[in-house]
Amino acid sequence: MTTISLTDLDKAFEQGKPHHHPHLLKVTKNECNRLSFEFREFTGAEGRPERPEASWDGTLPRPVGDLLTAEYAAAYALWNDAAYVRTLKSVVTDQTGASAQWTAYTTARAALDDVYASLNTTPDTHWRATLSRLIIAQDAALEAATVWDRTARLIARVHCDYCDSSLGWRQAYERAGIDATDWLVRDIEDYDGTGYRARRVQETITDQRRHLKTIASLAGH
Repeated sequence: MTTISLTDLDKAFEQGKPHHHPHLLKVTKNECNRLSFEFREFTGAEGRPERPEASWDGTLPRPVGDLLTAEYAAAYALWNDAAYVRTLKSVVTDQTGASAQWTAYTTARAALDDVYASLNTTPDTHWRATLSRLIIAQDAALEAATVWDRTARLIARVHCDYCDSSLGWRQAYERAGIDATDWLVRDIEDYDGTGYRARRVQETITDQRRHLKTIASLAGH
């Protein structure tokens, strides 16, 4: 952008008027020769800002083309951030009870761990009853994990689709007004197949049952 001098900026701006983005309010240039663009706030519902053909096909003077190129790059960055937040908010809103789903999963998982740990101190006379409770806890944890994974997969897809945004996940949640402090959402690839949390729970269940079979075998049952 150094091809546009401070004195030529107004002229380039005027020449580019038919092609400026509708949200553009003004453009300035500081003493370091860096352009700064001010836009009307993007909501993310607007169409993707696309650089006009005139900015690169040679029909405009080079300084005007350079100005438009920088302008649309700045416009896209702001629009992309806004679209990211808007989409994230829409997905979480549509998935009513996302926080409740996460809480249900963590509660069910903790209950599973507690019941399994209690086997170490369960008298033989109560062993079968505790095993029954364990099976119920295993099923509940797996179901809760599966429900959460469905929502988490949708959230992860949004993060993936807007990976070129300047916003990190935490910033996007904050701008969307979403309290995701405790949520553990993984990259979209981790939700292939049965889902990340469901796989972890199933692995735990498999390990638990393998251990119980070993105990039964050594005990002669």
